[in-house]
Amino acid sequence: MTKVNVRHAGIIIGAGLSGLAQGLFLQQYGIDLPIYEQATSIDDGHHLIWLAPNGLELLADLELIYEVKRHAVAQKEMSFTDRKLRMVNQLRESSLRSKTGETILAIRRCDLHQILISAFKQRGGSIKLGQRIQRFEHTSDALLIHMQDSETRRVQYAIAADGIGSATRAQLFPESAIEYQGIRTWLGHSACKNASQYIGRTLEAWGHGCRFVMTSLDGKSVYWSALERPETYESNNAPIPDDLSERLQQVFSGFHDDVIESLQSLDRSQVKRCNFGIVEGMPDYARGRLCLIGDAAHGMPPNMGQGASLGFEDAFWVAKHIAKHKQGVPPKFSGFYKERKSKVSQAMKMANSMNTLFQPKTLMASKARNIFFAALPRWLNEQGAIAFYKKPIEGGIRLPKVLEKPSFLMLSLFTKLTLLILNARFKIETLQEQHCEQAAILLAEEFERREPLCKTLDIPLSEIRPFFREMVEFNCQKGLSLVATDKNGQVVACISNDEHTDPFIPLKHEPSEKLQLIHDLLEQHPIPQSFDASEARIFNAGLVAIKSKVGRNQLLPLLMYESGRRLHQKGFRIGYAKITNPAVVRSLNQLDRALPRRMFKLRSKIWPRDSDISGQKPFAMYDKPIYLFSWQLRGLV
Repeated sequence: MTKVNVRHAGIIIGAGLSGLAQGLFLQQYGIDLPIYEQATSIDDGHHLIWLAPNGLELLADLELIYEVKRHAVAQKEMSFTDRKLRMVNQLRESSLRSKTGETILAIRRCDLHQILISAFKQRGGSIKLGQRIQRFEHTSDALLIHMQDSETRRVQYAIAADGIGSATRAQLFPESAIEYQGIRTWLGHSACKNASQYIGRTLEAWGHGCRFVMTSLDGKSVYWSALERPETYESNNAPIPDDLSERLQQVFSGFHDDVIESLQSLDRSQVKRCNFGIVEGMPDYARGRLCLIGDAAHGMPPNMGQGASLGFEDAFWVAKHIAKHKQGVPPKFSGFYKERKSKVSQAMKMANSMNTLFQPKTLMASKARNIFFAALPRWLNEQGAIAFYKKPIEGGIRLPKVLEKPSFLMLSLFTKLTLLILNARFKIETLQEQHCEQAAILLAEEFERREPLCKTLDIPLSEIRPFFREMVEFNCQKGLSLVATDKNGQVVACISNDEHTDPFIPLKHEPSEKLQLIHDLLEQHPIPQSFDASEARIFNAGLVAIKSKVGRNQLLPLLMYESGRRLHQKGFRIGYAKITNPAVVRSLNQLDRALPRRMFKLRSKIWPRDSDISGQKPFAMYDKPIYLFSWQLRGLV
């Protein structure tokens, strides 16, 4: 008998790079969707992928760029050569960085995959393995997902990121197909005595009907891709031939010695076959409550190195679109194809043309290719790539780069004047000694009244006040906290901050056991490694307290604006906060929805359920996570 599960508003299908990115971008808007993966285990292989600047920009948006760069190698050059590795043309790091702020990175696919999985789970995400979907059914008010185990899941919508062989696409658009391009690539890595020469250099050596791409991450081995035009088709899942090394050495005979050495020492168990194909016959990327992203929507040959980056762009667009819809209202994906088609089509055309231009079938055409690209100015080749990387993800009017900073300053000036007018009866100033007593009382009362952990433990105000009195005195010495005073000099609001490298630790008054537990919980929340590795000054935003009759929604924006402006002037560039109150998280999400890019970035969640005090677990039934958000500070007027 079919069971109907109504647990989720939506689901993501596929735990590959695009599916995980989709989950991560939705998490930034406070939307948690589970990922359904048909495989029973996740193993994404050890071959390399290349990440272009447009993809890196989105990984930075997810606050994952530090982890990615720890595992990747920046490419100083992406060179096209003849078969003896003599230069024909190239993309240079200096040119890419000067125009985009990034260069191309080489990273093992499994490393990138693990970074995304870890981040998704740390931020509260769930991946369900072994979830085989049989078919989809649209009804008037839901999407029914019929599983192979005879269970049916009832959801509002689904986002499919199940790869170029997408079963979702096959059902949704039966007229679509994967067109084989007549090219096969073998992906592998081998020991090479000259591997150190290829660190930070990706070389694509051109032959007659074949290409060989190589680079090194560690100076000991070479990661390579051997592309050929085979006479017969072999399935990607077919066994790797026993004589593969000999076959490839014959295909690439006459190539540089390092190419031959790499093929001689290949390990068959580490080699992957990949036939070049392109998704054709797609009239749209969505139908009803189902949307396709990444290779499921527009799989193409990997010549452009854009598979992951375009999938990240799709995920960004879809997440932003879903966040605009009211809760309970299923999103309509009708604009997705229209806004993404231009850039995706350009990438597909370029990837296809590379098959013909870079890997022609005749010897004469191969010689003409080398002559033509050797004569092509490098700057022209680079400008074409840069223009594509900078092409916007979504439609609409974008300001020229030169106008972005002046526009931001004008907007910040207007915002400041508006906030000052609305709060003319208050004065914002740095926390001083004369404010400490009132500020401590205000913060302690706010903590006792609104802090969910405190309410669960039922901590009396008499235990809380000494802790906050000492904290306020500490913050007063640091000069990073602000108060708002009325015309009589009375403190009506306070915002506390301390420096990441010099946090407040209670010394004078030993906190009660319950208060110490909360303090320990917050301190144990994992801090991203990028904070400790950063050269920027980083601050920790603590509690904000505003008297109830003052008008919280009116004064809070001014407090936050002034806090950010003054901290930036003191050299701080990154802020973070550990937030226990879901209402504060909802406020941040609401504020961010009006911005083109998220400002407050979710970094992780933890649940205090297993915390122990006197042999008891007071949070065993507690269902609210502790959130860690971070944000970049910009110079405000």
